[in-house]
Amino acid sequence: MIAWRGRRTGLRARGVRSGRPGLARVTASQLGNLYGYGDPLPAPATVLETVRGLASDGGPEAGLFAAALTAAIGRLHDWPAPWRELLRELRRHPEVEVRDAAFAASTQDE
Repeated sequence: MIAWRGRRTGLRARGVRSGRPGLARVTASQLGNLYGYGDPLPAPATVLETVRGLASDGGPEAGLFAAALTAAIGRLHDWPAPWRELLRELRRHPEVEVRDAAFAASTQDE
């Protein structure tokens, strides 16, 4: 589980450290859907720091979670500057799947 200050998301995050990027991608998508449509978040600074930690991990599983959450939360809050900056960092991630996920996120409707 991923916890924000003791609060659990309700999804098992087995894919984060299991060496199973496919499972991580599916679970990350579920997290993105959960938080991308208005589910309340705790303190935004805490969430941002947690997602930055996932992004800086360097691995594909944590990076996929970071990309999904960045896209969902950024979109929900109309892309505040810290989330746009994190998205740019994820677009330079060492793992190609994470970069692809970050590039799939759009900061503007066209």
